[in-house]
Amino acid sequence: PRRHLPTTSETKQIREGIQTLEHKAAYLRAQLQELESQLQQHRGILSPIRLLPLEVLGLIFSLVLPDILDEVDRTYLIGLSLVCRSWCEAARATMKLWRGVELKRYDINFDRIMAWYGHSGSSDDTLPKSLKWVVTGWHDCQGRNNSRIPQCESTNPTLARLLFEGPVLDHLTIKVPSTECYRRIMDSIHPVEPHLLLEPGQPSPSRWASLRSLTLGFGNEWTENTRSTHPSPFDYLPHTVTEFRLHLPLRSSRVVIHPAFLNNLTTFELSCDWTHRHILELLQHCINVKELVLNMGSYAGYRLLGISASFQNLSFPRLRTLLFRHLRRAWSMEMFGLVRAPHLRHLDLSFTDMADPSNKHTLDLGMLRHIKWESLMKKWGDLRTLRIHDVHIASDALHAFLVNQLPALTRLTLDNVMFDPLLFCCLGSMSFPFGGKYFPVLETLEILNLPAGFDLTPLFDFLRDRRPWHKARNNNETVFEAPPDSITRLVLTYREQEKVSILDPYIDVLGVLKDAGVYVQADTRYEMVDVM
Repeated sequence: PRRHLPTTSETKQIREGIQTLEHKAAYLRAQLQELESQLQQHRGILSPIRLLPLEVLGLIFSLVLPDILDEVDRTYLIGLSLVCRSWCEAARATMKLWRGVELKRYDINFDRIMAWYGHSGSSDDTLPKSLKWVVTGWHDCQGRNNSRIPQCESTNPTLARLLFEGPVLDHLTIKVPSTECYRRIMDSIHPVEPHLLLEPGQPSPSRWASLRSLTLGFGNEWTENTRSTHPSPFDYLPHTVTEFRLHLPLRSSRVVIHPAFLNNLTTFELSCDWTHRHILELLQHCINVKELVLNMGSYAGYRLLGISASFQNLSFPRLRTLLFRHLRRAWSMEMFGLVRAPHLRHLDLSFTDMADPSNKHTLDLGMLRHIKWESLMKKWGDLRTLRIHDVHIASDALHAFLVNQLPALTRLTLDNVMFDPLLFCCLGSMSFPFGGKYFPVLETLEILNLPAGFDLTPLFDFLRDRRPWHKARNNNETVFEAPPDSITRLVLTYREQEKVSILDPYIDVLGVLKDAGVYVQADTRYEMVDVM
């Protein structure tokens, strides 16, 4: 049949009807949005987050933000405080959010920085305050007045004023491209002769003279001072400092630091590629250090040539924590035979290649021969934690590395370490003439950044050997044949994402470990699985 087409008048009426319906629909949508907004407001009033104490909110803020805030972080904190009144009160009440400032720009307002520090407490003793000054890029540090080169930011008058009139600082970080930048900073805050500041207890109006912690970092523009009348910038180091971190560029020359300053240190971190002799010349004065971090650089200096007998037995009687970074060559590990730490508690060894982090080093027997453990620690009985990072351990190096039971070790971490899973079979089966087992008081075992195909069976067999069990015939319940083991926490992480949990094949064993009181945490970087 022939279709009926609307006439002109009917078409006009239909269009008017469509327009009317569109207006009604728009009106109803507006009403719906208003109702949705009201509903959201009512739900927000009853939201559990409104019931959180201000202290809890402030703690959350402090976990989100770093300890020292740069300009972006400070803007973010201000944004959090503008969300609502309670968030503002929580941010203002959490004084530690305001105690650390990082400055990079030349045009810095002194009064604004002081107002920011004011939120961390009006008294200098309320909270320890930190300042980080970072000079980026290349500037005219030599005074050439080149219009195409920006003025050196180390001459910033605001920085000098902060170090002279600002709050009492607990920690200061200075990162500059060159020693000349650092020299200019020191000259701006020390109009007096530097040797006057080397006397302990010497009064000084400068905040520099009251520092407890100091970090100095230098770029690749390493320049030497050939003017004999001009003091070295390292002559300015104050004796109040007990924590000192010095990061030098590759191929930097030896730095001379006053022995009295080094004697006072309890924490010392040194990043350089000096020869062993130069490092030991500095370390010989660190007699009170408790934590020592040595970043050996990419080149690790030269072998033990030219080292006098006085450096062969350097003793650090108070050293408790020793961290080595970038142990890339055999002679860099010879430092173990030169350092005496009879009461060492924590040892951390990292083999990452600075030049090529993807280049994994192999730790074999030849390398391990350079580690004179008995010289380093005298005995293993005091070691509490051991971390090995970023290395391939050859199977034949097991006996050389684990020289005895490690009777006091409570935490073992293998981070990004390539090794044969059968290592755990050896640990479980080895017996000692005097009885006992490896790691008798081990509490935490961390195996991090594993490959996806790593066989966990030997590991779980190792745990079972420590506390044997069997299934009861009548009810299939787990029956333990020994008292609870010392290991209560097992952490496994993987390098690659996995869509299927790697722990699925071991679900029965995980259930037994749960019954045994072992907390197992596995992170495949796809989904965190906590087995409790």
